[in-house]
Amino acid sequence: MMGRIVVNIHDNLTGHEFYLQEACGSFAQSGKLYPFDVRPDPAMKDVTNGILVPAKVSQAGQCLFRRLRAHPAVKQALDAAQSSGHSPCPIYIQLMSDEAEFLPWETLCNQMGDFFTLDLRSPIGRIATSTLPNYDEYSFESPLRILAILSAAGIKARQEWDALYNAITSSNLQVKLRVYVGESLLFQHLQTVSHPLIDLEPVELIPKKAQDLEEEIGEFLPNIIHFFCHGSTHGGPHLQVATTADHARNDGKSRVQISTVSLSQIRDIIKHTWLIVLNSCESATPTQDAHSLASSLVTNGFPVVVGMREVVASTDANIFCESFYKSMLAELKAFASSKDPSTIICWANKLSKARRSLGKSHAGTQPIKLAAQILKEWTLPVLYVQPTPFRLRKPTTNDQIDKNERMAKQIQLSEQRKMLKMLRSLRSVPPEFIEDIEQGIEALEQELYPS
Repeated sequence: MMGRIVVNIHDNLTGHEFYLQEACGSFAQSGKLYPFDVRPDPAMKDVTNGILVPAKVSQAGQCLFRRLRAHPAVKQALDAAQSSGHSPCPIYIQLMSDEAEFLPWETLCNQMGDFFTLDLRSPIGRIATSTLPNYDEYSFESPLRILAILSAAGIKARQEWDALYNAITSSNLQVKLRVYVGESLLFQHLQTVSHPLIDLEPVELIPKKAQDLEEEIGEFLPNIIHFFCHGSTHGGPHLQVATTADHARNDGKSRVQISTVSLSQIRDIIKHTWLIVLNSCESATPTQDAHSLASSLVTNGFPVVVGMREVVASTDANIFCESFYKSMLAELKAFASSKDPSTIICWANKLSKARRSLGKSHAGTQPIKLAAQILKEWTLPVLYVQPTPFRLRKPTTNDQIDKNERMAKQIQLSEQRKMLKMLRSLRSVPPEFIEDIEQGIEALEQELYPS
């Protein structure tokens, strides 16, 4: 099992304190509590406000570095993580403090100007504590099930689709893909898409009601959900998905809004969906009143969520999408081709490669290490995970039999629901006929989702 560093930061009656919860090695005084200053320093404020010169990004990261090194065990662990010849050791900050969530942990940088999260030996992630029990492992089998919702009001999603499509087709991994879009032109384009690696279900337009979209997500039960839309924490963390009518109005509003709570309450979703990507502006931005969308999804039970710490340009979102999925799908393909029954995925490592792609796209002719000191685009992706290391397991023969039977019943349930919706719109259908279908649906639901 790959080792990792976990630094736990939490509040107490008088302020904040931290300790070394896990490490790639044994260090004295690991569990001793030290005070931690969660106030943003001037460089952190400048980075947030877009004042990046001179070298404000590295200054912000070095401030975090100095504060962490106040703990002798954390200091030794961080130094070891970046020592030459050291095996990869991701660094996770377990945030048990609302104030600590505001800090730009992704900028963490040593006194030499080396950013931890751009180094594949020491990538950075955040841990959010879930209110639900964590699963020890999640099932993986081919084809991988991906559901993509591509509809951001006022923004064309064609390049985001191209980025996702390029990543999938270059992975050599079989994928079952369901796509929802709001733009008519993109909908028409997707009707022409065909590739031997992709089992592309009939492309759907965004439903007019959030409940309908949630039901269809529940019917598909994807392993990965990819959102390219807007998001907000005002009135509670939620995603804003634009319908075809919203795109036609072009007033910047999205009529379909999915709360992180309702998404997590879809039946059986937590068992099947192990990664959510929120390629959305400020989807990892907390407010004084609420945690970020990404953090709240992990709190509500999802094991891995990626979001954006600030507003992100659509071109940067597209670059991140392609690079992240290429890295992630390549690892899944290697696991699928191996004889290993299970594997632990280091999600922080997958983001490091995507960050480097973002940095290089803005660095011009400068070396990435130098350019990164005055660029913050590469710092915007944020990873939230549950405390338990993430393990994928290949299904056994019995698992496959059970799944095939369950999928057959889910397909039957989906068809029955569609028939009921159609029959309810017809006045000539006898009420007793509708009642029979309703009873059949209830029986299937009870069998699939016993209370």
